Amino acid sequence: MGKKDIHFEILPFCENPEDNTMTEAVRARRVPRIDIRYSRPSIYFGYAGLTKTDFPIQTLAELGAGVYLGSQINRQVTPRIPSYLKIGQIMIPIKSRMVYLSQGVAGVEFLEPSRETRAAIQSHFHLEFAAAMLQPAFESRDYNSPIQRLIFKGKTNNYGFEFTSKSGRICSLNATLDHLGMASWIEGRPLTMSTNLSTQSEVETVRAQLASFIKNISGINPRYQAQIMEIINMNPIDFDYDTRT
Repeated sequence: MGKKDIHFEILPFCENPEDNTMTEAVRARRVPRIDIRYSRPSIYFGYAGLTKTDFPIQTLAELGAGVYLGSQINRQVTPRIPSYLKIGQIMIPIKSRMVYLSQGVAGVEFLEPSRETRAAIQSHFHLEFAAAMLQPAFESRDYNSPIQRLIFKGKTNNYGFEFTSKSGRICSLNATLDHLGMASWIEGRPLTMSTNLSTQSEVETVRAQLASFIKNISGINPRYQAQIMEIINMNPIDFDYDTRT
């Protein structure tokens, strides 16, 4: 049997805030939408019974997602079949509809997602949502000095991020990651984590979580963000304490 194309109807929706027909997914644009391409575990979207393909999700909110469907797209009809989210090995049935399509990426609205579905999304991607809520809280910059310091804070002290740059180059950073502890780096030294890890796989998981956290902080100059991602991915990790024997 040949591979089936997926056929969709692109349903219109109104973004006028005075229009009572505006869907919940459109309202959800006002709350954080996270980039999860760096996240672990990965999350996928699929249509039960239509194809065996699990389509990767690129951006995610509690009420919708940006799904990469590639070339398996035809804009004619909407399949009247159940859909699902797949987080790691967990399969979560959902109702959904497509609300936009652009360059192979579909905007999918979750229709009346259950409390359990929302809880699962928040539980697996709490770091990314927390990062998306951070706001610039302090900037120290003397225009007679090449040193600049930026601090991003949330509503609580459980999450935060700050970095210092000199002449456009990152020279130190600190991140607070709730139960994962703290991460810090000073130029010329290893990346230090104050967390309790016992295996190399756990180390790399935390490194990936830190990268995903940074990727979802808005307001960081892309030039600085690229430097920070390189620092996280390329530097060895040292620990303040651990349980290794």
